[in-house]
Amino acid sequence: MKQRTRCWTYTLVVGCLAGAAQAESLTPLPGRVAGGLVESGGRAALLVTDDDRRTSALVLMDDRGIQGTIDLPPKRVGVSLTVLGDGRILLGSQDASTMHDRTQHYDIVEIRGNELQTSWSWNSRDAFPGVDPGNHGFGVVFSGDGRAWGTGHGTSFSFRETRGRSLATRKERFDVGRELTDVGKWTIFSPGFVYLDSEGPVVVAPWNKGAYIVHFAENGSPVVRPILFDNGVEEYLFRWQWEERILWAETSLYWKGYALPDLGVSGMDEEPIWVLDKDMAAPHPERGIVQVTSANGKYRVEHAWLDRATQAEVRHASDWYRDYVLLIGPPGRQRQGRRVPRVHVSPWNEVFVSANGLHAVIVEKRRRADGTSTSLARVVDLRRTTPAPPLEADREAEAAADREWFGPRVQ
Repeated sequence: MKQRTRCWTYTLVVGCLAGAAQAESLTPLPGRVAGGLVESGGRAALLVTDDDRRTSALVLMDDRGIQGTIDLPPKRVGVSLTVLGDGRILLGSQDASTMHDRTQHYDIVEIRGNELQTSWSWNSRDAFPGVDPGNHGFGVVFSGDGRAWGTGHGTSFSFRETRGRSLATRKERFDVGRELTDVGKWTIFSPGFVYLDSEGPVVVAPWNKGAYIVHFAENGSPVVRPILFDNGVEEYLFRWQWEERILWAETSLYWKGYALPDLGVSGMDEEPIWVLDKDMAAPHPERGIVQVTSANGKYRVEHAWLDRATQAEVRHASDWYRDYVLLIGPPGRQRQGRRVPRVHVSPWNEVFVSANGLHAVIVEKRRRADGTSTSLARVVDLRRTTPAPPLEADREAEAAADREWFGPRVQ
């Protein structure tokens, strides 16, 4: 049976707004939020950084407020947090002791009470001894299970395992036809690959107007599957929900989710099972999607996922909160005619929802008259609500946005 495409758009639920806004329950945070996660039981961990002091910490929270703080190594910049499987997280950063040192650090950790238990650590200085530290600025990609990492883009890659202390490198490449070698859109930014599976490994290699799913093998040539080349739309970046087996592709207007139950061995359906308006929604790191809906000077956070057994949408939503009238997309992508609100709420780096869709932390930014801002956290519960109707993506608008973004060379 063909699956229906789901498209999330602005939902104006006027009738339920009266009296729904909740009382303020906000906790000030000691800096800018650079990432976070919410566990299935409701406990949250926010990665908070003080850019001026170059310090960062994991702030542990629940509905009672801040319950603890775990300080991270000082003098680091570019701090990041990625959710891995089995309750682990990946912390990344770069040295900032001197302006020339860009040594990268990665640690796979698990939060145990108010402490971190580290299972694996790596830094580019030890991995490449004798190399100028200023040349360590390259992209590192990790598998969703945290068992492997690698570097590379285009058709050449290097893979390594995180198990044990071995730094043995496995180098692989694949060949494509000359008719698909135009990579002009990546002249400024060349995207790295995305792991689908650490075994093999299996990766997605972004290319011009599409991508390749590549199955590498210890012995023998890789199996290469082209995807998305013939849909008339430019894809930019990809995200992989490795437990759900859904590959998300970003276009000019949307995030589109494609089911890959066998990692693309049998190909990929032409139509996505999810379509998100990326100005207001984004894929969840683990399962489903996160959306912020605004109406009549109020907003709420929503999480939805697709029950693969029944093909039914399961959706949860928070209460409505007042005064924060508009949603801002990622920096530089605000739509024309929308004024900047007092508080910035987005599903990219300031809304964190548990994978079961029951708990969330919303980071609100209060802007002052002098241009500075304060981050405050709102810990909320989400309750079951009505699923959203599936809608089709606007292909003409999408193609027009491609032409505006890339210029007349896009057909």
